[in-house]
Amino acid sequence: MELYRKAEPPSTGRDWPGAFRRQLEAVKDAARIEDVAADHGEFRLQGAGRLIGRCVSPGHEDRTPSMTVYTEEQRFRCFGCGEYGDVLDLLRLADPDMELWEAMMTLSQRYGIELPPRPDSWLRRQKRQAPVRDRIEAGRIEHVRLLVFRLIWMPWLRRLPEGVRDEAAASAWSDSWWIAEQVYAERRGTADGPEGVGA
Repeated sequence: MELYRKAEPPSTGRDWPGAFRRQLEAVKDAARIEDVAADHGEFRLQGAGRLIGRCVSPGHEDRTPSMTVYTEEQRFRCFGCGEYGDVLDLLRLADPDMELWEAMMTLSQRYGIELPPRPDSWLRRQKRQAPVRDRIEAGRIEHVRLLVFRLIWMPWLRRLPEGVRDEAAASAWSDSWWIAEQVYAERRGTADGPEGVGA
């Protein structure tokens, strides 16, 4: 009997590309759900192949144990909040901010699971598309550079005498690339800035 029937959990991988789906399956096959459940709560044996404990979701205040982990099927169900799924869904339930790929990588690193490599066709496509991605990123930095030049340097340049304005503008234009790279890197969350993109 299926209580609290919901949509299929996202880690079932129906619409995922082949390589990613194979990596998900490798993690699901190797990581034991009972080990992950034990990392996030206290579970006790309740019959053959069943563990029971409190829900691992931070949003579900469980007064009585309502989560059942089925060790033979490698699945879980919380009869209090209705959540259910596999080992990846359990990890994401314990950490709601975690994306599916992060859960996959976390479990593969924690349990030493070797992920299947990406196919050669994917590697060739990435190599072929790298120049396009570099040009797009350079265009974005150039846009930020124009904004930096207009907002920071132009008001200052207007106050300079005509004789030194051109030289100062060239220097400011050169400096605005470095500032634009820093602003762009900060907004993207990368500390050192983009690689392979130059003035």
